[in-house]
Amino acid sequence: LGAFKGCNSIEWIRVPFVGNKRGLVGNTNFGHIFGASSYVRNKEAVPTSLKSIVVSDDCIIAESAFEGCSGIESMIISKSVVSIGNGAFYGCSGILNIELPFVGSERGVGGDPNFGYVFGTQYDSSSEVVPLTLKTVKITDETSIANCAFQGCSNITKIEVVGSVKSIGNQAFSGCTSLTDILLPNMLTSIGGKAFENCISLETIRLPVSVVNIGSWIFAGCENLTAVLVDGAGGAYSSVDGVLYSADQQELVYVPSDKVLFVVPATVKRIRAYAFANLTKLEQVVISDGVEEIGADAFYGCQSLTSIEFPSSVVKIGTEALKGCSSIKRVVVPFVGSNRGVSVTSNFAHLFSGYGLGGNVPTSLEEVCITDDNDIASDAFSWCSSVKSISISSSVTNMGKRIFYECKSLERLIIPFLGATDNASSRLSYLFSDASDANKYVVPLSLRTVSLEGGAVVSSAFEGCPGIESVVLGEAIKTIGKDAFASCANLQSVCFCGGSPTCEDFIYGSGETLSPIVTTYVKEGCTAGDRRCQGADDQRRSRTIGLAAEIGSLVNAAIALFRH
Repeated sequence: LGAFKGCNSIEWIRVPFVGNKRGLVGNTNFGHIFGASSYVRNKEAVPTSLKSIVVSDDCIIAESAFEGCSGIESMIISKSVVSIGNGAFYGCSGILNIELPFVGSERGVGGDPNFGYVFGTQYDSSSEVVPLTLKTVKITDETSIANCAFQGCSNITKIEVVGSVKSIGNQAFSGCTSLTDILLPNMLTSIGGKAFENCISLETIRLPVSVVNIGSWIFAGCENLTAVLVDGAGGAYSSVDGVLYSADQQELVYVPSDKVLFVVPATVKRIRAYAFANLTKLEQVVISDGVEEIGADAFYGCQSLTSIEFPSSVVKIGTEALKGCSSIKRVVVPFVGSNRGVSVTSNFAHLFSGYGLGGNVPTSLEEVCITDDNDIASDAFSWCSSVKSISISSSVTNMGKRIFYECKSLERLIIPFLGATDNASSRLSYLFSDASDANKYVVPLSLRTVSLEGGAVVSSAFEGCPGIESVVLGEAIKTIGKDAFASCANLQSVCFCGGSPTCEDFIYGSGETLSPIVTTYVKEGCTAGDRRCQGADDQRRSRTIGLAAEIGSLVNAAIALFRH
């Protein structure tokens, strides 16, 4: 007791053990050699001049062993130590650097694996007890870094993990907001999900070539990370221009946060979940034809992205792939739902919400193109209230009821036919509610233009649609029923892009149902009779024959452009 009492100018000391004997025997507090009879006396006994301590050959560091040693700045604990007690360094409020053999109470997965344990917390957040002065941590002989081990240690700037560590757990370094430098061991094989979440000061990280498994979203929120590098070749992962891929570059794993424009290489077949997550600067992404799978939340939080096009090669899209894309205006996707064909989910909102509710589609979205689907399920676009333009591919052979229910802002619509199938045509209301409902009650007033590619235009198909101004009928239209366009108060033009559909009398209505003056564009060579324009008052109608060679081609060009 008191072997070094009165050494008030001492700055550095190396001791083989802590206390009066090696192990948990006798007085186990560091201050014992300066005259402290227990850990509560450490603060008054240990000289404030002492800045650096090395414990070279102990096996156990007791609870509160260094408690109150507030002047210590550097601490090194040797690999010989197999156990460290709770709060061993509690109150070491001036510490800058610490070297430990393991994280928590003991080596491996036993005990408390939390870094904050040695500073006084138990199975809790390290951020509450780790001194704010601590900047550098070195772990010399650990086998694994547990889940959340360093979570919230916002003051630490450098972490060095050496030795035989093979795995890093989920969120192990999450919230280490000051971390700028991390060294990972050469034997590391696995990194858990969100391992470096919100490490906002991290700019570059090197992964050892030994890593074979990387969890999802490991760099989520790393807003200043510009490069993920892989040390060496021949492993499971590779890096090109700081972007992380699988070794064969068929899977895109992570794109750094500084990208404004990114072109997915032609080798890529899969975009991993969260690959682009929180890339707030990303304005444009080009997804090459050949990509087959888009992971869940792949573009989560890409707030500057205004347009995205998924190629027809895509067969699967994970839940919420575009969640948080608050500026998105245009989406081109081959199908509706999670999978091409039989879908686990069959609604468009699947891209934005796991609940599949149209109300979760961002209000910025104005235009949607479906390029290569076969079936559109009932309620597919329900409650997509901000969307102004929807185009559905001619490849579609079945459409359910109410697919546009409560699409209150819809202005332009391109569809392959009216009704459930090409051979089961209905009124326009079928797509907005139940087939029995009248158009005027369910078709939104916002709808201005409808382009119909095939099927039949049945009697009263568009009757009573007060907002529609223009209708374009494709080449595959074969019949037009009576009163098809009756009571369309704002209808200005109907363009026939095909040959000679069979028309019943009074397609524009008659008497009180007669629509106002309508310009009918007819493709050159069309031989349909005058009945196409007949009504109770033929003088109310203007018909232009022969302009359709130009008008039809312009409309077709517009449709092609819209469809891309």
